[in-house]
Amino acid sequence: DILKEVCTDHGILVDPSKVTITLDGEMKPINHLLCSYILLHKPRGYICSSTPEKGAPGVFDLFRDKSNDDDQVGQISSINQTCLFVCGRLDCQSEGLLLVTNDGKLGRKLLHPGRCEKQYEVLITCKKEGGSSMDCRILHSIFATVCRDGQYIIEGSKEVMVRPVSMCIIKQPTRISQLDIPDEEVEPNVITTWIQVVLTDGRKRELRRLFGALDYRVLRLVRTEFCSISDNELLQRPGDFRHLSLDEIAKLQSIT
Repeated sequence: DILKEVCTDHGILVDPSKVTITLDGEMKPINHLLCSYILLHKPRGYICSSTPEKGAPGVFDLFRDKSNDDDQVGQISSINQTCLFVCGRLDCQSEGLLLVTNDGKLGRKLLHPGRCEKQYEVLITCKKEGGSSMDCRILHSIFATVCRDGQYIIEGSKEVMVRPVSMCIIKQPTRISQLDIPDEEVEPNVITTWIQVVLTDGRKRELRRLFGALDYRVLRLVRTEFCSISDNELLQRPGDFRHLSLDEIAKLQSIT
């Protein structure tokens, strides 16, 4: 039953966060049997694992840390959290948008190389004094070459080629300008530049290794968009989360 009315249409779409669904006439919600799609703003210092290591908190702790009065927590608590997983991980010091779901079929599709664009805003500086130039014209030339020809990075004991979809300089971060960078990470008088990067693959620490190969150091790395899903307001609230809308879910499911 949906809203206490018998449903005979197998193709009906409902939002389980707003609608009570019952089975066999019993007022026993079965929302926990449905797939869930959660957009989470991962803060720095959290790892994308259900079993945190080395004392670092995991992103699933963010659900448990919320007040019991929070409606969203109640919705997520109705889901078996052991079935949830992060689709497209971020390393501990990176931040930004994560998709958390229990839809394994969709997750496998989105993680397939080339199917899903991820957008990042990256703050970089030279690795050392006298290193790579921070001149905008030179950066534009370097990034154009990398996007056209690719760049080798070290992966284990071998080199692999990576080729971003796009790399460009941005005057200021478009969605995270109100968040401060820890003082200990930026030395006085150091020149920094914000770069917007779009990737379709998802190698471990790919952007940090890419900029390292170009002789730049990453000071901050924020994912601002995942498979065309973004949220300007959520990007101002580290640690917060929301359920995807039906339109957003349909957009993800339409990716081929």
